[in-house]
Amino acid sequence: MTVQALPGARFIQKLALRIAGFAGIDAPLALGVSVRVWALVAGLVTLTFVMRHLSPRAQGYYFAFGSLSQLTSLVDLGLQVLVLQFASHEAAHLTFGRGGAISGPPRAVERLVSLARFSLAWFGILSLVLIPAMFGIGYWLFSARTDQLPWKLPWELLCVLVAIDLVLNNFVWLLEGTNQLSLNYAYRLLRGVVTPLALWIGLGFGWGLMAIPLSVFMGVVSLLTFLAITSSGFVLSFFRVRPEVHRLSWRREILPLQWRLGVSMIGGFVSSSLFVPVAFKFIGPTAAGQVGLTWTLVEAMTGVAAMWLAVRFPMMGAMVAKQAWEQLDKVSLTVTIRATALATLGATVIVSFAYMLHVSQSRYAMRLLPLLPLSLFAYAAVPKLISSAMIYYLRAHQREPIFLVSALMIPLTLGVTVEGAIWFGPLGIAAGYFLVIVFFQLPAVAYVTARCRAQWHRSPVEGLTE
Repeated sequence: MTVQALPGARFIQKLALRIAGFAGIDAPLALGVSVRVWALVAGLVTLTFVMRHLSPRAQGYYFAFGSLSQLTSLVDLGLQVLVLQFASHEAAHLTFGRGGAISGPPRAVERLVSLARFSLAWFGILSLVLIPAMFGIGYWLFSARTDQLPWKLPWELLCVLVAIDLVLNNFVWLLEGTNQLSLNYAYRLLRGVVTPLALWIGLGFGWGLMAIPLSVFMGVVSLLTFLAITSSGFVLSFFRVRPEVHRLSWRREILPLQWRLGVSMIGGFVSSSLFVPVAFKFIGPTAAGQVGLTWTLVEAMTGVAAMWLAVRFPMMGAMVAKQAWEQLDKVSLTVTIRATALATLGATVIVSFAYMLHVSQSRYAMRLLPLLPLSLFAYAAVPKLISSAMIYYLRAHQREPIFLVSALMIPLTLGVTVEGAIWFGPLGIAAGYFLVIVFFQLPAVAYVTARCRAQWHRSPVEGLTE
């Protein structure tokens, strides 16, 4: 059964189809690419505001705030991915009425509602743990500085708002899981406009670090407004319907998958969000600001390239279901080559841009890392993207065999990052990261992918069991 679009999404879909027609791509891809491209543009503008309105030391606090807010991934533990997977299975049997109100066979409706309630309860309860944990980590990290900026109130507000935002985003994941991609990407585009705009206004008016919680607050407001206008019936369905018989079993259905994904999520946090706090702790706020600014540029570039992988993931999953192995390999290879080429181009642009700043002796050149560590961070993104492409390929089979690699990445990355920062400063962080990606992650993921492909494609897919 084809999943219906929510009524509130139809206008968005028509507009996206018109845009996509000019580019020769489908509507979700058009909106998805628009989100990524806008995020890249907005990110560059944001970096300009940060450099103009924050001191080098305040820049370090700014990026440390952003990195520590990613502690939400430790609460997630892969549940977001599972919400998407389980919701997509039930959505195939459902229809959506006024405001997205859910209707269909009792089993599908109750299981989707059960999934939503479990997810809301999970994040609601763990958010009560997250808030004091973030408070404590922030106080431990920032209070150690003798030249403190006024960080306490902004940090406390940010901790509370991040937790609230995490709970509310359950409805965004459910929309995406029920294949409302145009609506989902439209919301992400809206939020991508509102939150940086609020940040720019706050920084422009000289509010300093208070601009960060202001931005998150406006993100929460935009989410609530969007849900109220387009998906009120969809949201209320999860509170009106009471699962009587067909409940989702966390222990039997979710836990066997979640712990594996959770290890991968922790590995992702360590390999992407610890650089700035480690630099802040062992080198200082100025160096943390340089690492944060450089890493933000690299992440923005990688995000655009990775979009080509994300939008083809559902298609690859369908090919696995049909056991169309040759077609799957062809699509995966094509997408990987295009994404890798885009990532390589992006890394070259970043390095060239930094080089021009240094040659012209721009005052902004000192806000970035020196050329050598910057180049290591930029070009490490290319093999990391290739690894991500192989991980998408594996997860299209609804399996998670990569968790052991992720588990090994955690102490390895943490160790080289801390030791590199202590002994060699920012260069040590960048070099350690580059070496881990090139000489451990990429070969390990390639080995697992080759082994699993040979094994899985010889026998019918039985689901995510390994």
